[in-house]
Amino acid sequence: MEVHLSSTGESLVIVVAVMAATLLVLFGLRRYSLRRGTVPCSVRTVPLSHAVETGEGAKRPHGPWRRGCVRYGSEELRWFRTFSLRPLPAVRLPRRGLVVLGRREPDAQEFRNRPQMVVVEVGRTHNHDEDSGVPTHELAMSEAALTGFLSWVEAVPPGPRYLS
Repeated sequence: MEVHLSSTGESLVIVVAVMAATLLVLFGLRRYSLRRGTVPCSVRTVPLSHAVETGEGAKRPHGPWRRGCVRYGSEELRWFRTFSLRPLPAVRLPRRGLVVLGRREPDAQEFRNRPQMVVVEVGRTHNHDEDSGVPTHELAMSEAALTGFLSWVEAVPPGPRYLS
């Protein structure tokens, strides 16, 4: 039994194969470019409406964690999704006014298969003397990555660009 494709069917198969190959190449190039100068980090946004009360009286977000990596720039932290073709960062956190509001061990349900993670709550200050105390994001990273992140936050270059 022979199967013959019409010229339209053959064209469709070729177009789909070329598109699939192109997507694989683009995904591979993006993964290669993100391996240079990035640190693995998961992130979740902390909207106030999604914070839930825990047993200790603290509020914790219940939104999803997104896997990715961060790249530290001179003026902002850029977070990229792991599984995306988008070349631009999904989250940008300006360095000016960025503060670490807290650090905690992950809950039992958060990172079952990656137990060495540390969760850091970050937020913004309205000016450098007054802390707003409102977390905007949570970052989950290894202890070594946390050391690098804290050094990056604390080492803001001097100059008028970084003054309120």
